[in-house]
Amino acid sequence: MVLQITFHGIPRSEALDKKIRERAAKLEKFHDRITRCKVVATVEGKHGHKGAKYEIRIALSIPKEKTLAVTHESNEDIYAALGAAFDTATRRLEDHVRTGRQTRRGKTAKNRATRGSVKSRGDTVKRATVGGAR
Repeated sequence: MVLQITFHGIPRSEALDKKIRERAAKLEKFHDRITRCKVVATVEGKHGHKGAKYEIRIALSIPKEKTLAVTHESNEDIYAALGAAFDTATRRLEDHVRTGRQTRRGKTAKNRATRGSVKSRGDTVKRATVGGAR
């Protein structure tokens, strides 16, 4: 997986860079075909008494599938914003994997049901009776 880390308005930090690399590596456990993970960390100026507002955007590229994108904002702690953004990305990736498997399983189950409904010549069909009447 190619990891691209971009900082806007934030000085590059070894600790922050290391944390992003650790969290991005964990995403590969959920989907081994991620080809690119783009993480953008931005800060907008101080907003009154609230301090800096951080935004973390994550985009995951998976071949032959859609790009999963996550945006998370936090008011003062960039590490909290980073953790929340990667937690959300993990949930979306898990949902994406689960949805894909259900779709494939649904098609397979449908095909099996269709094949199983064809009766051979030797099969007999019993009729259900209502109230014991024959």
